[in-house]
Amino acid sequence: MLRQMILLGASLLSLSTALAQEAEIVPTIGHSDPAGTTLVFSPSQRQIISHDDETVRIWDKETARLMRTIGVSGGRISFSPDGKLGLIGNELWDLNVGRRIRSFGSYTHEPSETIIGVLSPNAALALIRKEGAGSEKLDLWDARDGVLLRSISPLKGEVFSAAIFSPDGRYILTGGGSDYQSPCCKGSVSLWTTVDGRFVRTLEQITFR
Repeated sequence: MLRQMILLGASLLSLSTALAQEAEIVPTIGHSDPAGTTLVFSPSQRQIISHDDETVRIWDKETARLMRTIGVSGGRISFSPDGKLGLIGNELWDLNVGRRIRSFGSYTHEPSETIIGVLSPNAALALIRKEGAGSEKLDLWDARDGVLLRSISPLKGEVFSAAIFSPDGRYILTGGGSDYQSPCCKGSVSLWTTVDGRFVRTLEQITFR
């Protein structure tokens, strides 16, 4: 599982590099940090989304026309399957009209941290965490009515550094480990249930040096 995740990460990095090299159709003018601008395709592949820490811009892939700009502070965007909704940080947006639907809680964070949100494959659940020094909890929200369902705490002595839903939305796969400031730290990949936040098992453990 860990090897597959590493290979997936390498593939995504290669794709991101390729997009950056071939993205003349998406000008970075207007983004405050062009070097830190990220490009992703919408699920329909009809739009390209460029975003940095301050704005999200939606472009028509065929014409390179800027369709709309969303001013929002968030590191990444997580789409609903039809691409109509986007979770940016802890805010859910209607991307078709650029309207904020709701915010999931109120999260404070340090400048070095970012609020990361992930939608479940059916867009029924939203998973919110902090990214930076490592998150001490994951908050699971009902994406349809904005109710906090539960918070999940990492294993003793660890922090969360990554989290994704399983394709059926029944499980959460987390990556994490011990104090990342130390010369050597241990990481783990763990499985949790969404229905009650129960820890199922640790799938992989690895030591970094």
